[in-house]
Amino acid sequence: MNKITFLTKAVAWARVVPGCALLLAALAGCSSLSLIPVTLKEAKDFAFGQDQSFSYPLSKVLPAMAGSLANAGFQLERIEYFNEAGHIEARWRQTVVAVELVSITPMATKAKGRISSDSISREYSLEETIFENAENALKADQASELNTLVKGMSKVHMGPEANSPVVAYLAQGASVKVVGEDGPWLEISLQNGYSGYIRESQVQ
Repeated sequence: MNKITFLTKAVAWARVVPGCALLLAALAGCSSLSLIPVTLKEAKDFAFGQDQSFSYPLSKVLPAMAGSLANAGFQLERIEYFNEAGHIEARWRQTVVAVELVSITPMATKAKGRISSDSISREYSLEETIFENAENALKADQASELNTLVKGMSKVHMGPEANSPVVAYLAQGASVKVVGEDGPWLEISLQNGYSGYIRESQVQ
């Protein structure tokens, strides 16, 4: 068994028995123990934090990914789609998933996910299927419709006008950072340095 294969198995074992990671790393002759996650949460972050490419446009991948999270039992809290980039945040109890999406070409999208949790009670193997389920839905042309996923969420517009393009959707109770005001509109911070406008009456 070569070292690469051994390290791959070490990561897999670290998810099951967190404390074994250091021993496996030492047996593999790693000069840096930071190569191997040493807790269940770190192992999950390591595995889910890899880039994945989809041979579909961002406009299709974003609702497919959001639908995959919703089907896995997560509550969608934030969906952003702005300037060839997307961002999704979803929660299940104390577990939060954030997915960053970037358009590589008109027909290709790169995705990267991160999980943070105060608890390890959830079955983490479920999160491993999020990308796979989104890919399968795209292949079968059965991806969720964005309009259905965002029903009941507040709209964030590009400008302080109701007819301005919608660039984000926020669930009730989602936290926002206010950076400005324009009449009845609040300017809030979005991902990647962008901002959008939401009616003040929709912010508590």
